[in-house]
Amino acid sequence: ASAISLVPATNNQIATVGTSFGTNLQVLVTDQGGLPLPGVAVRFSGGQGSFANSNPVVTNANGFATAPT
Repeated sequence: ASAISLVPATNNQIATVGTSFGTNLQVLVTDQGGLPLPGVAVRFSGGQGSFANSNPVVTNANGFATAPT
């Protein structure tokens, strides 16, 4: 089973309604051994926020997926 971890530097941000976060949210997807998983589709959603139409995004070679603005 894979695991998804929110990258701490992108967590706990506050933004005014109708504006973007200062830094795009980012997650790291790893396999059960903790190795990064490239090529995994990730969909960002939640709360009352919204994300661009390019959702979902695919993890890069290092297992990171960055939310669209």
